[in-house]
Amino acid sequence: METTYQNYDNGLQNRQLVLTYESVSYLQAIAKWTTFFSILGFVFIGIMVVFGLLMTTFMPTFFANSGYPFMSYLGFIYVVFALIYIMPVIYLYRFSTIAKKAISKNDSNDIITALKNLKSHFKFVGIITILILFLYLIGGIGFAVVKLMN
Repeated sequence: METTYQNYDNGLQNRQLVLTYESVSYLQAIAKWTTFFSILGFVFIGIMVVFGLLMTTFMPTFFANSGYPFMSYLGFIYVVFALIYIMPVIYLYRFSTIAKKAISKNDSNDIITALKNLKSHFKFVGIITILILFLYLIGGIGFAVVKLMN
């Protein structure tokens, strides 16, 4: 399988990148594992949505008189996280299906599309990870400030 790698930024334009049999076999293995993980991701997203909707329905009755009104919003947070998590799982699934198709058809354009989806998956996961680390940092600082004031 051959593909043309064009990058005008570093002077590698019109150079060819050849995928060996070994690299194609690695891509096949990666595609199988990403199919597994993406299907697992879809299952867990479905479970999160179901539990989130159940929690949104039943939590207000359990915590109505407990003094913890925010607990009734916990199910809503589950649904929001499921909606956020669906995009990287879709990118991962697209990578796996397009990569399998590209390998079977020996199509360089499909490999490019598959790798673009894999890049989008990791970019999305990376941005979400940075945001979560930032929220942990803000939460930790807030916790420290509250502790120091008491």
